[in-house]
Amino acid sequence: MKRKLIVAAIFVAVICASFLLALSISPLKKLEGQIMKNPNKPVVLIVVDSLMNEPLQKVIKEGDAPALEYLMNNGQLHQEMISSYPTMSVTIDSTLLTGTYPDQHQVPGLIWFKEDENRMISYGSGIGEIWSNGVKNVALDSVVHLNSSHLSKEVHTIHEELAHRNLSSASINGLLYRGNFQHRLNIPKLITVANLLPKNMDVNGPAIFSLGTLSQYNSENNRYKFVWNRLGVNNQFTANELNYLIDQKMLPPFTLAYLPDADASIHKQGPGDLKGIQKADQAVQNILNRFPSWEEAIKEVTWIILGDSGQSIVTDDKETALMI
Repeated sequence: MKRKLIVAAIFVAVICASFLLALSISPLKKLEGQIMKNPNKPVVLIVVDSLMNEPLQKVIKEGDAPALEYLMNNGQLHQEMISSYPTMSVTIDSTLLTGTYPDQHQVPGLIWFKEDENRMISYGSGIGEIWSNGVKNVALDSVVHLNSSHLSKEVHTIHEELAHRNLSSASINGLLYRGNFQHRLNIPKLITVANLLPKNMDVNGPAIFSLGTLSQYNSENNRYKFVWNRLGVNNQFTANELNYLIDQKMLPPFTLAYLPDADASIHKQGPGDLKGIQKADQAVQNILNRFPSWEEAIKEVTWIILGDSGQSIVTDDKETALMI
């Protein structure tokens, strides 16, 4: 009897997994027809979520971040850089892409009250908060409204500025991506069945636009875009998409690539966590290895590695935390 129950449980698990796999599948995009103006040396900006100098130096000292160490030794390290305020990713990224502060780009934080709509805007900072604001609302706000209406039309993103100068750009897994080219999102059935996003949806982004399973070029990412992979918003997906551009010799003058994985582990383990940096370095190694050598990689491309913000220790005891 016990064996039959185990077999039945395995069978149900396989069926459920197959169902999720089928619903998560989305088609690939093609690079053909993209307008490129190939520069002598393109710029690739890799944003590592929550990358901080002190744990970075520790990882390098222990020999666990060879790629970041190589780039530091053959480039420049700016330890004095600080984040814009408030230190939340969407606000910082809005500042990074527009060169303006929240009073101008109008994205004040991860969660805020929009007076003209009389509702809370949330881009997803916690399960409880997402549930309270409505999963559909959070999905629409973070994927669509953040770029289409929340980010002020009075400021231009770097993608828009480059397009005005007849230079192409790319965004890979960046939540802030507004540009001058229209893209049709490939919404998986899992999302449309759950009524989180409509079946047909267009957004304006740079010439090359990749955002998890919603907009994918590289077939190698078919195994990294399921629900348990955060629908493609992960380090491996980003590295694979960037590698595809490198392999196809289609790197535009500017590319922003986002490595998000470190943030979750640092939130869970605290700012002293090193695993997130090690994983980010493995992704950077993966990218640099696409060239004949790392020396060739820095010769052909200008690499910028940027941490968007830091984190602080929060103690378990409320009274103690308030006194620190």
